[in-house]
Amino acid sequence: MILFRLSALLFLLALMVLSAPQTWAQTFYSMNFSETNMRTGNSTTHPILAVYGQRGTPFEILSVLYPDKVYQQEGDDDTRFSNAKPSWYRVRDFEGQTGWIKSNQLGSKPTLIVVNIKQAMMYAEANHHHPIALLPKHLVVQRIECIIGWCHIGFNDPKHGKLDGWVARDYLWGDMTTL
Repeated sequence: MILFRLSALLFLLALMVLSAPQTWAQTFYSMNFSETNMRTGNSTTHPILAVYGQRGTPFEILSVLYPDKVYQQEGDDDTRFSNAKPSWYRVRDFEGQTGWIKSNQLGSKPTLIVVNIKQAMMYAEANHHHPIALLPKHLVVQRIECIIGWCHIGFNDPKHGKLDGWVARDYLWGDMTTL
């Protein structure tokens, strides 16, 4: 009888933990360099899964590896590592592939990448009817601000110099935090 009650109590505790709301905020970092390797594990001896060749490419951070511990949720007690620098990030790319990237390869610059369409239309203003540019798939752009349904972006075009405008959020992936 005591074993049954203990089992029931453990079951209820497990159910409460699993149903508790997650506080992990979605975090994106972008490539610092023009080439970055994603690996199967958290060391340079692990095989390379993919090589990314566009500075600024965004990655979603899934977990952070410090020299002694992996942190996967904001609630983790990381006071012991308040001055420590992460060594590796477990990340997801814009196509859903997951792997590990060395921490010095990524930075916090807010970038987006064009996805879900061959060319995305950029407008001078959100909800405008006349596009000012067509952006190719996989173009990396800087996020200026995002509102419901739209992101104000900027990028350097080799032909026309610095361009900025609005793109529907459905065609972008990355840090769409509203400012």
